[in-house]
Amino acid sequence: MFIALIYTAIRTEGYE
Repeated sequence: MFIALIYTAIRTEGYE
């Protein structure tokens, strides 16, 4: 589940 970690990082940045 490494993708989830990256996905969360992008979402937290505001990229959504």
